[in-house]
Amino acid sequence: MFLIPLVCSATLTLEAQGANRVLPTDFNADKTNQMMRAYQRDLVRDALDARLAELEAALASPETIPDYQQKRRDFLAGVFGPLPERNPLNPKITGRVQRKGYTIEHVLFESLPGFHVTGNLYLPPGEGPFPGVLLPCGHSANGKAYSSYQKASILLAQHGFVVLCFDPLGQGERRQLIGDQPHEIRRPRGEHNPIGVAPILLGRSLAAMMVWDGMRGIDYLCSRPEVDASRIGCTGISGGGNLTSYLMGFDERIVAAAPGCFMTTHRRKNEFPGPGDAEQNLHAQIRDGFDHPDFILARAPRPTLILAATHDYVPIAGSWEAFRQAKRIYTSLGHPERVELLETNDKHGFTKCMREGVVRFMARWLQGRHVEVFEDDEVPILSDEELVVTPDGQVRWLPGAKSVFDVYVEAERALAAKRAPLTPERVRNVTGIRRLTGLPQPKVEHLPGDGLPNKLIIHAESGIVLPALHWPGGKREPVLFAPGKGMNSAVAQA
Repeated sequence: MFLIPLVCSATLTLEAQGANRVLPTDFNADKTNQMMRAYQRDLVRDALDARLAELEAALASPETIPDYQQKRRDFLAGVFGPLPERNPLNPKITGRVQRKGYTIEHVLFESLPGFHVTGNLYLPPGEGPFPGVLLPCGHSANGKAYSSYQKASILLAQHGFVVLCFDPLGQGERRQLIGDQPHEIRRPRGEHNPIGVAPILLGRSLAAMMVWDGMRGIDYLCSRPEVDASRIGCTGISGGGNLTSYLMGFDERIVAAAPGCFMTTHRRKNEFPGPGDAEQNLHAQIRDGFDHPDFILARAPRPTLILAATHDYVPIAGSWEAFRQAKRIYTSLGHPERVELLETNDKHGFTKCMREGVVRFMARWLQGRHVEVFEDDEVPILSDEELVVTPDGQVRWLPGAKSVFDVYVEAERALAAKRAPLTPERVRNVTGIRRLTGLPQPKVEHLPGDGLPNKLIIHAESGIVLPALHWPGGKREPVLFAPGKGMNSAVAQA
């Protein structure tokens, strides 16, 4: 039977809608296990099972581990590269705040020509050179001025570290969805998903741009005479833990790393709370066998501390699973002491216990000393205005500054100039759309009933079912009706 999908605009009355229902009324009622979620979870589990088998094979001996690591590093090079040229940073110090035991400098630099990054540099007293620590921020609307990021930076500076805490894209002084005047700021947070769509169409990702900002932040740290470029650390919480994980697995200059409130496993995280923001989902990472622990495994045996919270929405069970995988690799390589997990009995966030743990960890691996660290109960916090870097509080308002959208347009034009002609075959290869001849033969289930239309359930492939209404053709070919907006949104005339 030849089936023709037909979309029709004839709207059903409320009385008639029930008569055209095909699937049971409770179909997809379980929001945690709807059809597409269940289908995709099966694919995810298969891919992650294959990765675990590969990991077990790599653990057969220390000699087999490097191949596993190189495959993960190659994956990161593919999703974060190709890297732009390293343009001059053109750094500026726009202000300075002197505090008891440390100094804060307001720093502005360009990660790309005309594309500005704002940060606060925390300096200990003395000439150094000191170890440098990059501190990417989590999802705080005020970015680097968020209180716990200030406290972490201060505590590190008080113990002899130079710390660069910088604003991520879409936060703090780097908001992109704003107007030309300060009062026209419309979205103080939540910009990552809207600005993360365009780079996908360019074969890139928001993650790659944020990684590049972080790498240029390390470039800036290393350019400072107060910093020993051979002793670089990185730590952050939540979105900052995400970016720390990316950077520590990709940038070999990072000696010691402490990602927080991020490290778990895809298997756990996909069940709850689900995928994160645009930059937290790397293209084909699950298909290609790259799980959260691989950010650690790719850098083994360099020192790594997982920061985790018992009552976090990031699954703590997955954090321990990631730690166990890492511990086995580090032990096999002869350095079990270089990977640890700190679990606090807290919710999501850069808590006091975590801040103290990070300083102890960084002191051990970047300063070669074991210290007891206790943060003061009262830490003086500066206001957003006291930490602002730009004259008007936003990089978008700097003369000649580029927005992320300007960067996208430049990339699109560069790609267009060398793009091969677009053909159906190229579209098929890029999107993964299969030919009809490559699809499994669907099974058609006829539901009992009298009169027309006939009710069908099409089993397209294992786990995928489609409802359909069928009118025998008469003078026409038989017609299959399965509208995207739901069976009762319209009816075809047979």
